[in-house]
Amino acid sequence: LEMPLGLAYGIRTYSDASSLRRRVCEVLGGMRVPSVHNDLGCAKQLLLKPPVGLASGTVLENLLSNAAAWVRASDVIALLAILGIPIPAPKGVKLMHSYDASELLDLLARSSGSSSKNTRRARQFDKHCERFRERCFTSDFCVLSTVEAAEDVLQPAEKHLFDLARGLLADPEVLIVHDMLNVMPLPLAQNALQTMMFWQRLGGLKGMVLAFGGDLVVPEGYPEWLTPAGGLQRTLLVSESTIVCAGLRMASQIDSWLIIQPGGFLEIGGPEEIGDEDPTTVPATLSLERRGDVALPAKEL
Repeated sequence: LEMPLGLAYGIRTYSDASSLRRRVCEVLGGMRVPSVHNDLGCAKQLLLKPPVGLASGTVLENLLSNAAAWVRASDVIALLAILGIPIPAPKGVKLMHSYDASELLDLLARSSGSSSKNTRRARQFDKHCERFRERCFTSDFCVLSTVEAAEDVLQPAEKHLFDLARGLLADPEVLIVHDMLNVMPLPLAQNALQTMMFWQRLGGLKGMVLAFGGDLVVPEGYPEWLTPAGGLQRTLLVSESTIVCAGLRMASQIDSWLIIQPGGFLEIGGPEEIGDEDPTTVPATLSLERRGDVALPAKEL
C-alpha cells in the first residue's frame, strides 16, 4: 500500500478498536516494530500521544528543546497563543508577531484559503484565552517562568496543548497524532485540530510564521505543488478518536482515510480518488509493503 505524502489522513477502523488505531499510530511513528515494511525514506516523523509531561528549565527552554533551529521566541509565543495557551513574554519585550489569537488565526485562515467565521466556538475560544491571560497575570507567569510554575498554572487540557506545541515546533515532515484532544473542551479541541490543518496546508511551521506577517500572495507562475509559503505540504495522520473529540464536522477537512479492515488489511479511501492521479505528478509516498496476503495483521502490530 502506498500513501501519497502531503495530505491529511484520518486513521479509521470499522469497529471501535481503539487499541488497533493506537498500534497503527505507533508503527507509523516508529515506536513499534512493524510486521510490514514501513518506508518513510528520509522523511522525519513524529508521534504525539498521551501521557504528556514537562521537562526541566524554563517554559521557553522546554519548548525550544526540540524545535527547528531557526525558530525564534516570538514564533513560540504566537504558536502558543493560537493553540489557546497565550503565555505572555516578559514585561518590556517587543514581539515580532501579534499576541492576539483571533488575529493570528484569521491570518492563517486567509493564507491557507480557508474561511474564518465569528462563530460561537470562536467566541468561546476567545473567552478561554482571556481567562488564561488573567491567570498568567495573577500568577506572574511568563515564558521565562520555570516548568515547576507551569505545572501549577496549566490545566490538564492545556498541558496537552503545550505538548502539541512542542510537536509543531519540531516541524517534522510527517506528524502522527493519537488521542491528544480527549481531555479538551470542544472549542479547544476544534481549534487545536484546525491549527494542525493550517500547519499541514501551509507547509509546516515556516509557512505559519510567514503567514503571521500578513497574507501570503502566490506569485504568478508558481508551481502548483508548492504552498504559498514556498514549501511542501506536510503529512498529517490523525486517529479517528481525535477527530471525534474535535467534532464530526472537522472530518470534512480530512483528505483521505487510512482504513484498517477486519483481519488487519489496510486500504485508502475518502473524498479523493488518489489512484487516478497523473503518474507524472504523483507526490512522494509512504510505502507499506505487503507481506504475503496480509498487509498489516492486527495481532502483530
